[in-house]
Amino acid sequence: MEDPTMTELLRRAWTPVLVYKHLSETTISVEEPFERPLLAIDWSPGSLRAVEYIKILANTVQEVHLVHVADEKELKGSSAMAIQKTRKEARKKLEEICKRFEAAGIKAREHLYIGDPDEEIEKAARDCQATLIVLGSSAKAAWVERFIGSTPRKIAEESIYPTLLIPPERGEK
Repeated sequence: MEDPTMTELLRRAWTPVLVYKHLSETTISVEEPFERPLLAIDWSPGSLRAVEYIKILANTVQEVHLVHVADEKELKGSSAMAIQKTRKEARKKLEEICKRFEAAGIKAREHLYIGDPDEEIEKAARDCQATLIVLGSSAKAAWVERFIGSTPRKIAEESIYPTLLIPPERGEK
C-alpha cells in the first residue's frame, strides 16, 4: 500500500532522499550502504545527476553497478537488427559512464536487463549483491506521479534494499 506521506516527500524533495527500511524478515541489513551501490539509469536528468552524486562519494564506494533496463514492450515489435542496435547503443552509453566512474577512482560494471524496470532493478540488485539502490527521479507533473506512479517511488516503497533517490535540479522536467 502506498504511503501518501512518502510519496509527497519524494515528489517535493530537492535534495537526495535515503529511504532505509525498518528491519524485518524481508529487508536486508546493511552496515555500509554506499559500499556497492546499484545505479539504475534511464538517461533522465535525475539519473545523470545521480552519476555525479555517486562520484562525490568516491572515498566510500568500492564498486558501482550501473544498470539500464530496456523495456521489453519497445523491443517486441522490432526486428532482430533493431533489438541488437538498441542493446549496442545502451551498452555504449553504459560503458561511457563506467569510464567516468573509473576516472573518479570508482570501479564500475555495466549491466543491461530487459523487462519491467520495477522487477528488473530489484533482480539486478540481488544479482550484483548491491548494498543500495540509487535512482534518479524526475519532476513529473504531480497528478501523473499520484495516479500512475514511478519506478523510483515504487522501488523506494517496496524494495528490500535501502534506496537513495536523487532528484533533478530545480526547474528540470
